[in-house]
Amino acid sequence: MTAPPADPAPAPRGVLIVCADLLTGGPLVQAVRNAGLTPTRALSAAKAEPGDAAGVVLDLSLPGALAWLEERPADGPPVLSFGPHVHAALLKAARAADRGPVLTRSQLAEGLPAWLATL
Repeated sequence: MTAPPADPAPAPRGVLIVCADLLTGGPLVQAVRNAGLTPTRALSAAKAEPGDAAGVVLDLSLPGALAWLEERPADGPPVLSFGPHVHAALLKAARAADRGPVLTRSQLAEGLPAWLATL
């Protein structure tokens, strides 16, 4: 008697990281991997296409990032946005877009893993 075929392993869930800063981007990639998710990168908002990503991490300091965030459909993948705390108006505008949490860079280390756990 043969055993029934095993269910195929679920496809890894992806997270799109939109960040051109190498010092920030590397740790973001590692955090996504640590959460058991598959990171993909876009170095600009203009090239950011979420596709079937489970979530998006967006660096608001990129040119066009706020407009990209505001154009996301409400039923699209959740977006965690971050930016420098000194750009309060930018962070406020991102919060007003209501597409997901908005953190300062200093909040990323703690907030990102918690957010990734919700995906």
